[in-house]
Amino acid sequence: EIDVRVAQATPNSATAATLVVTTPGGTVTKPGAVRIQPRAPTVVSISPTTVPQGGTVTMTGTDLVNVASVVFSGNAAATVFTPNAAGTSMTVTVPANAITGPVQVTTAGGTTVTPSLTVTAVPAITGFGSASIRTGRTLTITGANLRSANGVTTVTFSGANPVNATVNAAGTSLTVNVPAAANQGRVTVSVAGQTATSPTELVIERAPAAITFPAATVVRGSTVVLSGRNFLNTSSVSIGKVAATFTVVNATQISVTVPATALSGTVTVQNSWGRVTSAATLNVAQPPTVTSLSATSVSNNTGTATLQINGTNFNPGVGTTTVTIGNTQVVVSGLTATRVTVIVPTTIAEGIYTVRVTTAAGTAAAATGVTVT
Repeated sequence: EIDVRVAQATPNSATAATLVVTTPGGTVTKPGAVRIQPRAPTVVSISPTTVPQGGTVTMTGTDLVNVASVVFSGNAAATVFTPNAAGTSMTVTVPANAITGPVQVTTAGGTTVTPSLTVTAVPAITGFGSASIRTGRTLTITGANLRSANGVTTVTFSGANPVNATVNAAGTSLTVNVPAAANQGRVTVSVAGQTATSPTELVIERAPAAITFPAATVVRGSTVVLSGRNFLNTSSVSIGKVAATFTVVNATQISVTVPATALSGTVTVQNSWGRVTSAATLNVAQPPTVTSLSATSVSNNTGTATLQINGTNFNPGVGTTTVTIGNTQVVVSGLTATRVTVIVPTTIAEGIYTVRVTTAAGTAAAATGVTVT
């Protein structure tokens, strides 16, 4: 009888090894005579000891290699777990259906059961009891895991401070008084440090407010995004006195198409509960007009001859202003709202040409042509 001891054997899986026995009389080799079984894993600590569903924990121990499965209490198998190369630690994402209790870690060497891990349920909001509601009224919110162990569940409305809610025993429904400062928007529920956000925005029955827009000047047909509050259920938007087409992006933004006949003016937004007009004026660039030319004939001999074009809306404050003589774009050497000065290049052949001024708001042509000599 020979007593064989393996000083250290930590293969990742069961491994067949060759047995070599040496005596004064010789050596005997037996391939595959010894089967070395990997050691079972151990978990000595889990950090943190309290974690929400969907959170991440780090397990520390030994032989955490070739991990086959990590199963939390509630028969909740983890799908994301990453051991380090040394097999001394492993990060694990807690499954959404995990509950408080020990965790089983299984490798080729066996299974270990960890100390109990406290798993907190994550709250969820599924809907509101009312499609719209006034401030001061009681709102019902439905969902899951809305009840806190310490009995305190808070609800936060857009623009308002958190308020305490009353939750049913099952944690599937709560009631809360809508505060006076509440605005339209998403609602959050906080339970034991975990927060749930409503999948849709809540319509608070109040007039829109605080319209602002980023662009100082826009052109007809372009899109401008309005910012503000309580834009849900918007029924109309107008620029000056002209109605505009619009799309409500959310409770705080509206995308508006500047009408083809719009003039500069304030912006008004109206919904079922009132209207608001912007404090600032939205400048709508008007198309240019050409009223006259400084000369009916110009020379192309020197490349320094100039032509002045008189009219309106040549410098709208958005985009660039260009001038063409015939099909040739020429250099603009001076620009005001009512006059453009251009340089006549030598590359333009002799002839009679139409002069056009183009801005972001449109193009205008002189009624009479200019003769290049």
